[in-house]
Amino acid sequence: MTERQHFSRRRLLARVAAAGAVTIASPYVVTQSRAARPLVWVSWGGHTQDVQEEVFIKPFIKETGIQVVTTSGPDSAKIKAMVMANNIEWDVVNLAGTFAMSLAEQGLLEPIDYNIVDAKDVIRPDWNYPNSVGWYYYSGGIGYDPKRHPDGHHPNTWVDFGDLAKFPGRRGLIPQPDEIFEAVLLSDGVAPKSLYPLDVERAFKTLDRLKPSIAQWATVAKTVDVIQTNEVDFQYTYSGRIEIARSQGVSVAFAYDSCINAPSFQGIVKGSPNREAANRLIGYFMRVDRQRAWAEAIGYGPVKKAAYDQLSEATRRRLPSLDSEGTAWVSVDWWANNRAKIETRFKEWMLS
Repeated sequence: MTERQHFSRRRLLARVAAAGAVTIASPYVVTQSRAARPLVWVSWGGHTQDVQEEVFIKPFIKETGIQVVTTSGPDSAKIKAMVMANNIEWDVVNLAGTFAMSLAEQGLLEPIDYNIVDAKDVIRPDWNYPNSVGWYYYSGGIGYDPKRHPDGHHPNTWVDFGDLAKFPGRRGLIPQPDEIFEAVLLSDGVAPKSLYPLDVERAFKTLDRLKPSIAQWATVAKTVDVIQTNEVDFQYTYSGRIEIARSQGVSVAFAYDSCINAPSFQGIVKGSPNREAANRLIGYFMRVDRQRAWAEAIGYGPVKKAAYDQLSEATRRRLPSLDSEGTAWVSVDWWANNRAKIETRFKEWMLS
């Protein structure tokens, strides 16, 4: 049974008392009553988390007998406070790349047990870190309304996005440097394979050129809304969000010819009393059948090669080609080493 809510320690302990002991199914037999509380998994909320719960959490509970409580809103400051106070309320946390790297550097994540978590045969082995594992990739790109901008009247690539004369219109970006620096450099003609190390000065110069056309700095959650409400013409958004909106009858589309792919990670909070169960849950996220079901349901990319190979043709059409020359992959390591010094300058630029 899952429940999404931000809860106090008192509420959490009350749930434990009500739930009683749960025994984990074989092959790893652990009595959950020895842990301080049920396994707690944290993700980002919204429809995406709804799908994650249906595809992963509910069947995991059914198959293993492990009780999982879910909540939303990963927060690095809260994780650090938990570890410092030795008051660990979360176990497994869904993390963006730089977020995961930062927590690991601060010693706030447990090592991943790769004897339990099968991270072999993946499309990006470099996403298997000691303290986190990449379990899917999401694709950022150009969203638009095909009714207002039919074929020939919308950008299909980032170079098109940067061509203000050929494709006039209001641009929308998201208020973060990672992914956006990649997007603007691609729009200025940098080849995807030549992005790193990012030319920061060129990125700011390109942003200066684009700034008069930027009508929105929408949060990720609002990127489809601003297209739908005609606040922008061409918006940086995500393929999964576009496909969800389309399935609900919203007139939106996504340019798949020039995607920026980034990984999502799972990590375990340092000091978790449920470490073995936490690794088992992460291992479940990496299972081929679950990876395939996730990609079919949401339109984000699985990391398991076997899962990708088993996808339906309809789902593959909603994913960028892995070997396309227009596909760019975000370098988690580069941003982990550079984000702190860029972010302040980027925020100041946005306000200027």
